[in-house]
Amino acid sequence: MTMNEQTLHINPMSREVDSGMMNVLDGIGKFVQGVQLMYGRSVEEKEQLRQQIESAQIAPTNIVADGCQSDVIAIFNAIYECGLIEGSKKDYMQRMADALGCPGIADYSKQLYKAKWTNKYSEIFRKLAEVAEREKTKDN
Repeated sequence: MTMNEQTLHINPMSREVDSGMMNVLDGIGKFVQGVQLMYGRSVEEKEQLRQQIESAQIAPTNIVADGCQSDVIAIFNAIYECGLIEGSKKDYMQRMADALGCPGIADYSKQLYKAKWTNKYSEIFRKLAEVAEREKTKDN
């Protein structure tokens, strides 16, 4: 056979076979689109979860009122000394400092010492007792 004598090497198929093959290819295409859509959704969900994790790791801002850090330290100390907290006082104060976004609470020793030897320590708990009495009779 020479170049001039080439013949068509295609087996004739029926139109039904061609149509069936097109349906199969169309189905495969739709399947791939579905997988692509599902993968896109999972990527979006993963990004949302990543953002949630990052936002949870942001240190809280200081919520202790100005000038009240030593008062809060005295209160946390009393809570600890009442036996309401397990573990070391140092760990407890660090956790509270982290939770309130107030790093000065973790360095509580000097402020606590100063508050204990002034009238401030007693004043803090007198005020708390007054508030507790008011809250007890208050309608919620």
